[in-house]
Amino acid sequence: MKKFDYPGAPLVLGVILGPMAEDNLNRALLVSANDWSILVQRPISLTFLILAAIAIVVPLYTAYRERDLIAPEATA
Repeated sequence: MKKFDYPGAPLVLGVILGPMAEDNLNRALLVSANDWSILVQRPISLTFLILAAIAIVVPLYTAYRERDLIAPEATA
């Protein structure tokens, strides 16, 4: 973790909250008879899913853009 400068707090949160999230996902799917649309039926859950997708896509997009902007300068 120190080699790549990763903070420890997200790792601890993932280890603690990961199994809890998995258990609750299994419960929700059991209640809905394995219908995944239950995860987007309420506006608040849909909002959280959209925010999570944005939190994943935006850093990837900015890293991709920076790589493309830096690459032409390196060859010139």
